[in-house]
This record gives sequence, structure tokens and C-alpha cells, in this order.
Amino acid sequence: MSVDETSALLEKTRDDDARARWRLGRWTVVVGGAFAVVELAAAAREGGLGAWRGVRGKLLPRTPRNSERAGAGGPLRRVTLYDHCMDDATKLEGVRRDFWTTGREGARVVRHNFGAGDFFSYKKGIPLERRMIDDGLYAWTLETRDFDWEYGFALGNVAGKQYYDIGSVAERAPLAREDNFGCVQRYGKYFNRVVTNEIDPVNISYVFGSCLRECPPGYKDYSMVPKPVSGELPSIATDPTASVDLGDSPDARLVIPSSVMFLADTKNKDVGINPHLRTGLQKDTTFAESKNAVRWIVGGIDYWRMYLKMAKIEIYLENGRAKVRFISQTRHTLGPNKGYPYRSKGNKDWRVGDAYVDGCTNVFCDPMQYDLSTLYGDSGNTKMTQYIIKSILYRSLKLGDSAPTLHRLTTGIQSEPNCAVEACTSAQRQSTHFLEGTWSTGAYKERTLFPAGKWGPDVDVRRLTITSGVLCSTGQNMGHCMFAIARAFDPGSSGWQGYTGPTRTRKQYILASLVGAGWKLARVEVFVDGGALKIKALDTVLDHYRLASDHDAVTGDGVLADISAKYRLPAKTDKLMRTGALDNWLNTNGQKMGVGGVYYELAGSMVPSLVGLDQVVPLDVENQQ
Repeated sequence: MSVDETSALLEKTRDDDARARWRLGRWTVVVGGAFAVVELAAAAREGGLGAWRGVRGKLLPRTPRNSERAGAGGPLRRVTLYDHCMDDATKLEGVRRDFWTTGREGARVVRHNFGAGDFFSYKKGIPLERRMIDDGLYAWTLETRDFDWEYGFALGNVAGKQYYDIGSVAERAPLAREDNFGCVQRYGKYFNRVVTNEIDPVNISYVFGSCLRECPPGYKDYSMVPKPVSGELPSIATDPTASVDLGDSPDARLVIPSSVMFLADTKNKDVGINPHLRTGLQKDTTFAESKNAVRWIVGGIDYWRMYLKMAKIEIYLENGRAKVRFISQTRHTLGPNKGYPYRSKGNKDWRVGDAYVDGCTNVFCDPMQYDLSTLYGDSGNTKMTQYIIKSILYRSLKLGDSAPTLHRLTTGIQSEPNCAVEACTSAQRQSTHFLEGTWSTGAYKERTLFPAGKWGPDVDVRRLTITSGVLCSTGQNMGHCMFAIARAFDPGSSGWQGYTGPTRTRKQYILASLVGAGWKLARVEVFVDGGALKIKALDTVLDHYRLASDHDAVTGDGVLADISAKYRLPAKTDKLMRTGALDNWLNTNGQKMGVGGVYYELAGSMVPSLVGLDQVVPLDVENQQ
């Protein structure tokens, strides 16, 4: 070994004097035999743990042979890194470092090659590529000849932070835990992986932060599986202290609701809800959320379109369990000149005894387009006490899971401008359109949700979950848009129009709203095109066998009912609306619908639990013919 190599080994980057002494000691072993082994054993105790006994009984790894050195003539190493099945301790350490709060940007092999002067810098690390190695199973992979000695793995996030699995006990590095001593080399207080310790140094495979070479046997990912829908939370008028259990959770912020059944003790216009609504929620931005509590606001607009009816709920921890309770309830009267876009329309409504209702119209009947936190605090609101929620659809993540981010596609998507087709001006037509594109361009017009390279390394449409949407029609719901629940479309065992189910490049959803004469359904598709994530609307269906008022909050729940079956075989075939169903406002019979908005989540990475259809077991609701 040359003097230059000795100097390089003694160079301190992230090292302290103890590690420098260790490096000098280990080279004494190579040339000096048993005496230095005693020194090494003493140095190994500097980190505060005395249990490390080497890798497979060897205190020191051998140095790489010339034929094993990094470079063009070195061996080609195939590397696989799994990061979806990390153990809980590794995930919790990432939480402590505030690493999981943004999406993952990449992963690298960080290294110290034999005789080199760079010690594990992320900037000079070797980037791994994200690849699907089995359906829905993604891992970081690499083929390289560029490392030969000490190494480890580091994850990077969008915020510019790095999480190394190697390091010291003081740094709380995952590989410095005693349960991982079987695959690491100890140098003073530092624990690193070493190529020459590997059983197969040209096929290296690990779970991040672990000695496991692949996910544990029998491991199954449940991170993105919705929990069974919750029980009923009675109204404040019935029991002001009531709560509903949502299961084990270490952090209230990890319980993420996506929709809820919203109803009341009465259907009275002013204090009740008519009909029951499967509707959405928004996080209460006026509340300082914490590990112990987070608040959400449920919002719904029923047949009485002048009102936005809301309930504030709190998800909180009690003895390690997540629970939900009401904080308060309120009713906001919608109207112009109140600080938000609004349009109204009056008409008689047969569903409420032919009463004249003057309230919201078009997309302004979508409760989720409003800032619920702001409107909840409006001084003109009226206190309510009779609202009920039940069947909350939610996920309960673990610490370290890649939480989904919430998005909406509403800008530039509007419904008809309250003018007859013949009377609409050119400007009105150009500013008013559905998901299928600008006025009269026809169905199947696509929209880009994320450009190529702007939605993370896992180019897989199954990362996206549509939670709800908006349906609009001149001939349905008195011409007012309808909030709609979204469910993954099940095409049946034989497929549907060439679609056989979700893949990495294509997934279809049904948007469903139960209003008036029955179910209104629309089918949309999310797909990959040139690396971009896009969406298009396909067609629509009516199932008008049973009035909305004849359903209860179970049979009329789009989460519990088999919506895909209703779409494939609607009860009233004379109301079937397929080809061209989205070019709504140029249609003379007024029976067609358009998609006026989409709300969705994007998971930070693709995980196996996102494969397949939604995993909520539907209620066996009779499909009357």
C-alpha cells in the first residue's frame, strides 16, 4: 500500500479521530497479525456496543483483488434495493428525521472504494433506477462496475434530504442496530456494508436498512388498502359526546378519510339533509393539527341548493386507538358577492313536493369546490345539531408509509353557462367545457394531470386513486351538477370493450351519483402517454329503476353498492347513454352528461397494495331489472 493510499484512508470527511484510528489499526492487521486484532477489538467497542463479532465470524473483510477493483475492467455488479417493505424501526427513524414528509426523489449507492478519497458522499453516489420487477412491485436497480469496497444505500427526497442506512449508533443509522450486525463491517463507531463480505458480490440485493436480501417471506403490503367502512356517529342532538373507533394508529394524521355518508335525523329543509349524501371532506386548515388530533370538515349540498351543510369532525388518539367525534355542525347560505364564484338558478323541484328552489347551479353545486374552512367560520352561518355521518371510507397508514397527496382537476372544466345552446355566445362556449375538451370537440378528449418526469419515478397509473368527481347534465338533476363518488371499474370476467382491468399504463373508474330518478354513472380512464399521466372521459349510463328517495343510506351508498355491475347492466336500457355521451350541450334530447371535475390522490410511490381493484367488499345490492 502506498503512502498516498494511507493518507487517503486517514482523510476525515464524516469521520472523527476514532474512525481514523480504526482505519490505521485495520491496516496494521493486514501486515502485523494477531497483535493488531486486539487493537481492532478494542476499537470496535468505541461505539458503545460490544456485541459485534464480525461477519460470519470474520473480524475483517479481505481487500478486493485487482480483478475486483472498480473500473472498466472490474466485475459487473447487479444491485437491487427494496424500500416498500422496510421494518418499522427504519421507518420510524425516517419519521424522526422528517424524511417521509415529501416524495422520494431517488436512491444511490454511496461508497468508499478501496484506496479512494471520497467517503460515502451522496453527490458522488451511483444513482439507481426505479423499475417494476413484478406486477406492482417496484425496486431500485442498478448495473455498475463502479464500487468495490465499503458501501451503503441512501434515499433522497424532493426536499433535498438524504437518509443513509449506514453510519453510527449516534446517528441512529439502521445498520448500526444490533439486529443488523450480520451483514455490516464495523470500523470504530461506524457500520458499513462491504463488497468482499457479500455472499454473492456481483448480485447484491437488500431491503433498505436491513440485512434481508428481499422482503420477508409472506410479507404483504396493506399500506394503501382502505379500512372497512366505519360505524355510525350519531348526531350531536342525540349524543354530543359520541365517538366511533377507527382502529389502532400511532398518529391521528395517518388516518386519511376520502368520503363519508352524510345524513340527518330529519329531511327538513332547514335542519336536515335530503337525500342522504355520499360526499367528501376537506382538512380544517384553521386547526393546528398534531400527532394527537386532526380536524376535517364534511360538506354537502342536497336538494335544497341554497345551503352548504357542514360538520366539523375530529380524528384523535385515545389509548393508541384512533377515534372520530363531532366538534360542531353548521349551515351556510350560498349566495353571490360572498367572496367566491357562484351562480344560481330557480326552478320547481318534484323531489321536494314541487317546491320552488332557488340555489346553486352548474359546478357551483359541487361542495368540494368551496373553501370549507373559510365558509365554516362565516358569521352568518346557522348552528346545526342533527347531522349524522357513517361509513367513513378511510386509510390508516403506518409511520413511514408514502402518504398520498391530494389534487383536483377543476380549472377549465365547467358546465353549461345557463343559456340555451342556440343563445350561447362564442365567448360562453369557449369558456365552458367538460373533461372531454373545449366546446363541441367531442368525446375522448384527454387532459394532462402530470407532464412526463413530473410525477415521480414510478410511472404507474395505479398510484393515482380517483376519490370523487362531478357530473353535469342539462337533462339530469334539473340541470345542476352532482357530486359523485368514484370507484375503480370492474370490467367483469370477460372484460369490457377491450378493458380487462387495471395495469401500470391504464385504469378506469366509475363516477356515480344517486340523485332524483336514480343512479347517474360516468366512466373515465387514467392512462400513461409518453411518460405523462393523463385522463379522459369515456361514456355515461343511467340506472333509473329506483328513485333516490327509495334507497336508504346503505343501499344508496356508492361505496357499498356494486357500481360496476350497475354500469355494465343498467336497469333501464332506454336510458343508456354511451357513444358521444360527453358532448353534452350540443345534444338535443338533454339526456347526456359530462364530467365537470375530478378529485384524486397520488401515492408517493407504487406499492403492491395498489394493484387490482378497490378492496372494499361491496354490499350485495340487488340489481333490479
